[in-house]
Amino acid sequence: DGPAPVVQIQYTPRFQEVMDYLRAIIQKGEISERALALTEDAIDCNSANYTIWAYRRVVLDGLRAEMQKELEFTENIITDTPKNYQVWYHRQWVVERLHDGSAELAFTQRMIEADSKNYHAWAHRQWAVATFGLWDHELVALEALIEADPRNNSAWNQRWFVVRSTCRLDEPALLAREVQYAQRYIQQAPNNESPWSYLRGLFSSKGVGSFARCPELEAWARQLSVRFPLCVHAVALLVDMAAQSRSPAALEQALTDCDGLAEGLDPIRAKYWRHKRMALLEPLLARALAARPKQDSGSSS
Repeated sequence: DGPAPVVQIQYTPRFQEVMDYLRAIIQKGEISERALALTEDAIDCNSANYTIWAYRRVVLDGLRAEMQKELEFTENIITDTPKNYQVWYHRQWVVERLHDGSAELAFTQRMIEADSKNYHAWAHRQWAVATFGLWDHELVALEALIEADPRNNSAWNQRWFVVRSTCRLDEPALLAREVQYAQRYIQQAPNNESPWSYLRGLFSSKGVGSFARCPELEAWARQLSVRFPLCVHAVALLVDMAAQSRSPAALEQALTDCDGLAEGLDPIRAKYWRHKRMALLEPLLARALAARPKQDSGSSS
């Protein structure tokens, strides 16, 4: 840009004309229907330009424009450019002005059907659900999505978001329901990492915090590792459970499991598993040292 550009970008004549007009009305601070129409032309030239969207919001506010029409406009742009940060933010702004998020579940559903792992659609859905309290049917919708594609990590993440936001995981019945839900999909496809990650999340610091809340999980994971000997996730879970419990027997078994992971099952992360093995050794060594009889300092040498 400028009167003497060094490496000139080959803008189309229409792009140059529209952007020249836009710069002029921004500098002038014009708030008019003409300015609004010009921002639409500029968005058609480059829908990812933050400045255009920011000025459009200024104009919409100044005109006290009808926001339902703007909502329809954003859907058209998102349909054409579904991973455009600027238009997703703009839609959120429009919905806030409407004080009504009732259309957002159906809208994001359409976007997710087009691309089930579209981060922007999922993030917008989380925002709408949390902001407007649209929790009622979310788990049912997610169950259908996970049933259709059990490897859809985005749908599993959304389920975690809903469960953590609306349920008390420290209730045994609810925890058992979620554990069994993950186990069902793990048994269908043991190497599918998504339900394993969900299962771990249930017992993370943001979940119930301890595998001890589900004592039968260890036997289940061990049985699964025997049934599917190449399943890294089952053995990795057992190692984490042993690290948390610090039971000597479990730690001893976990050392063997780390060796198996490093040397055969998961060689690409061999260094990690050797590091993990060293960490598991520490409580065993500390216990062994504590059990040694103390030498009487007053005895003769």
